[in-house]
Amino acid sequence: MDKKILHLCSSSPITKSYIEFINENFGEENHFFVIFATSFVYEYPNNCMLITQNNGKFNYLKVLLMLNKATKIILHGFFYNRFITRLLTISPWNIKKCYWVIWGADLYDDTNQVSYTKTLKYRQFFFFKKLILKNIPYYVTNTENDYFLAKNFYNSDAQHIKCIMYTSNLYKDVKIPKVNAKTGTTKILLGNSASLANNHIETIDRLKPFVNNNILIYCPLSYGCQQNAKKVIGYGREIFKDKFVPMIDLLEENEYYKFLTTIDIAIFNHHRQEALANIINLLYFGKKVYINKNTIYDELVKQGIELFVINDGVDMLKITSTAAKHNSNIIKSYFNLDNLIKQHQRLFL
Repeated sequence: MDKKILHLCSSSPITKSYIEFINENFGEENHFFVIFATSFVYEYPNNCMLITQNNGKFNYLKVLLMLNKATKIILHGFFYNRFITRLLTISPWNIKKCYWVIWGADLYDDTNQVSYTKTLKYRQFFFFKKLILKNIPYYVTNTENDYFLAKNFYNSDAQHIKCIMYTSNLYKDVKIPKVNAKTGTTKILLGNSASLANNHIETIDRLKPFVNNNILIYCPLSYGCQQNAKKVIGYGREIFKDKFVPMIDLLEENEYYKFLTTIDIAIFNHHRQEALANIINLLYFGKKVYINKNTIYDELVKQGIELFVINDGVDMLKITSTAAKHNSNIIKSYFNLDNLIKQHQRLFL
């Protein structure tokens, strides 16, 4: 591998679009991607190598040589991946070339000690993960408080590099349809996936006072914990009948963002960084967004965004046109392609 920058990442829609962004704006001759297989299956370009359960053990030496040759190593998330911990543990000189891009769950599952992190296998993995993250010199995240949380938790002296990082976190220039106010139906978006982190049941309970209102509650459940999805569908239908609309089919990206333009109120009841792309675009579309006081809230409020806090109470009033325009302008001025390219130019220096 003659590439200067090596990326280690998992196969996902975010990874796919990120590789396209890098190749288009920075040239594939300078970047190489080692991609760990997941349930998301794609055709990747020539500057990529897919690691699967079947071929992984045959590629340790090959990837180790890539690590040694790279001038920078970018870890796109640091999840339960023993391939990475083994390689970095036996080549500690490569850790000093690493940049950890914090995805969210890779940090919060550790700090919150969710169930799988308490298993013996994970604790063995975590011993090496913590050692590596303690010595990685750069943490990359757009939210400053996530950086401080990670720095303190892993006892690290890493520097913070602020970056939007992924094209999924950019505003989408979708035409917003004119709303016929006479219809009177308030469309509510509940969460972004079937993940337990959405706290769907608690949110449905918060919406009970509006059961007789002219509302429709849309709940994306196409990916994440399907056992939880069934529970949420059952409870949502029990309380709201046909007013609860489970979204069990994954929409194509453009169709999904068109759908978001029709929403009036969105509720993301996460206690950690999640659903950022949804939040950014709903704010750009001028929608009312409820979230908890988490690191996303802190970062967006710091930028001047007007958000609504779930614990302050939920109502069916739509956001004012003045606040909607204000939020939209701030999102457009920061979460745009030009800024993303500039941030990557600094990252790749």
